[in-house]
Amino acid sequence: AMSTSSPRWLKRIEEHPDFVECENRPWANELNRVKNGCLGSDFVLSDPKVLLRFFWSAKHEVLTGSVTFTHRAEGPPKGAHGASVCLVFDEILAYPVWVSGRSAFTANLNTNLRKMVPLGSTMRFVAFIDRVQGRKVYVRGLVDDGSGATDDVLDGVDRSDPDTALLGTVAREAFKRDPTIARQRKPTPASGKSGGGRRKMTSSSIVYADCEGLWIQSPNLQLHGHTQSK
Repeated sequence: AMSTSSPRWLKRIEEHPDFVECENRPWANELNRVKNGCLGSDFVLSDPKVLLRFFWSAKHEVLTGSVTFTHRAEGPPKGAHGASVCLVFDEILAYPVWVSGRSAFTANLNTNLRKMVPLGSTMRFVAFIDRVQGRKVYVRGLVDDGSGATDDVLDGVDRSDPDTALLGTVAREAFKRDPTIARQRKPTPASGKSGGGRRKMTSSSIVYADCEGLWIQSPNLQLHGHTQSK
């Protein structure tokens, strides 16, 4: 059975002044669907198997929030289906792209499913734009249990240091374990300005999955409803 009480880390996010709860896929809601030319039922919103809450920090350009894997998301016995975890990444990695004013399509999701997600559990996620190279927007994120890293997600941000700008120590352990993801390079930072390096992701919590995604900007994609907050 799913827990009815909010995790402590989620309550802290709700109360944090730097994060504002925001609507996922505002262009696909009932108000905007017709004007955007949608024809069918929205894949994510019409019959949700995972329940998402988004909190955006414009100050830190980071999305965090919660995802609950309902009984409708079962894959292995008592575990969430791997596809439901990939769906979460397709959603959370897209938001920083959209809210930055870029119209883009998902092109690639390089996902590591590290541990089986318990059915009915509520997990934390973090997502942010890692770098921009021309039309390509690279986004990174993870899903973890929120234990031991609440302060890391919300505090200690030093935007003057591009190597530690993500949120202090959010998610580093996940990327240390994968040299392909953790490789060092000096790309253009998310702001599009020259200089700087990759944001590091660090975590002292239990990481269930992480992902690096690629979005391709398209001038042909124009959607209404890019609202930032509820």
